Amino acid sequence: MVFCILAAIWLLYHLDSVTESLYGLKLQELTGLGKKALIAYAVFCGIYLLITYITAHLTYKRARRGVAVLDRALGMLERDQSLAEEEDI
Repeated sequence: MVFCILAAIWLLYHLDSVTESLYGLKLQELTGLGKKALIAYAVFCGIYLLITYITAHLTYKRARRGVAVLDRALGMLERDQSLAEEEDI
């Protein structure tokens, strides 16, 4: 999605030169341009996927540590509560 927005902004910025170039292109050159655009899109998606994976992995790792700390604190609280109940009896 972001790639399409960036490509559209670039296209609008260079619209005059792009239309002049497209009118002068032959079919073989146009398919070559399409292949280059497809490769650029695939590279951009790969980089985006890698960044997203790393971000999600780090967030998940941090969350698991937080859950472990919470579990330990909850265990200590339950143990303290059971000791307090035993003293009351």
